[in-house]
Amino acid sequence: MSQSTCPVCQVMKESMRTCSRCGVMAYCGERCQRSDWAKHKNICKKNKFKVVQLEGRGTAVVAVEIVEAGTEVLEEQPVLVVSVPSSVVEARILLQEGYEENWGEEDPGTFRNHVCKVLVDRAVWSLEQNKKAVYRNMFDKNKPKTDMGIFLTNALPLGSYSLMGVFPIINRINHSCQPNCHVHWNTETNREVLYVTSRLQIGTELTISYLDLLTQMPTKQGRQTYLSHHFHFTCSCILCSLTGSQLEEDDKVRLEAKYLADQLKEENMKNTETSLPLLNKIYNCFSSVPFPPATQWVFYASGFHLHCRTGDLKMAERCLKMAMGLLEMCKGRCSREFKLLEKEWNRIENKNNKIFH
Repeated sequence: MSQSTCPVCQVMKESMRTCSRCGVMAYCGERCQRSDWAKHKNICKKNKFKVVQLEGRGTAVVAVEIVEAGTEVLEEQPVLVVSVPSSVVEARILLQEGYEENWGEEDPGTFRNHVCKVLVDRAVWSLEQNKKAVYRNMFDKNKPKTDMGIFLTNALPLGSYSLMGVFPIINRINHSCQPNCHVHWNTETNREVLYVTSRLQIGTELTISYLDLLTQMPTKQGRQTYLSHHFHFTCSCILCSLTGSQLEEDDKVRLEAKYLADQLKEENMKNTETSLPLLNKIYNCFSSVPFPPATQWVFYASGFHLHCRTGDLKMAERCLKMAMGLLEMCKGRCSREFKLLEKEWNRIENKNNKIFH
């Protein structure tokens, strides 16, 4: 079990007293909780989840009520944001005297880490004291704990890997290869949004995926290797617990789905005669083994556009309906992507109404 730091007295303890209302803020005891209430009450609100300690899982987030799929349960601002330069020239300009010329001779991963360390140190130094305490209270997969280690353990891409953010609550959500939640960066509000993608019972742990389950290491062995290398843990989720023929079949379907996705990417959906059969095969993969809605919706949206090009409006409408349903579950009806698909749906509805009238 990992230790947490009391935000009031800075004492580190394994067992903390969590606010019964928000289920997030934790203190070393009643005295510190009472002394912080004047400040905390301004942001404290009842959530559909709470932060707990689970045996064998460490810090986790669990549901405190039944939550339906498609529910937005959290919209969170990052406590720390780092803009990562994509080239040596950009790094020189951004870091100025903090840049060292020999970094340009390193491999891309090492170069990125050198640059990130300078940027993270600067970002943490400029944080307000309370935010700095929140940041340094977060988990570091390495010992001893460092600001850079916290960043490497927790940072999430904010739309792309050129902008990385660390979040006090979302970063406490554990991984599953069959997640029940999805997070995405809202560029309009500059917040990370958490959606539930399958119905949660009271006490169910909220999980997200730390990797792309379609294109990144789709087999159990591949996923385990990736997670062990990057996050220092062995996944024991429902998918990684499969054995024997069930595991063989799951791995086989996921490898096929990856191959089909790579083929579609290579073709760029230019040829309907070859792309549509590939899409139909990947739909079969989706119906055979579980893939997150965030993975699936893009392919059904592509199917809609391809069927429109062939004139098969019935299949186009079916694909569009699937894409919208999946997208609503993982990004909500207010997302930019959903609104674009909704426009297409309204266009089809108006066309159908004109035909019948």
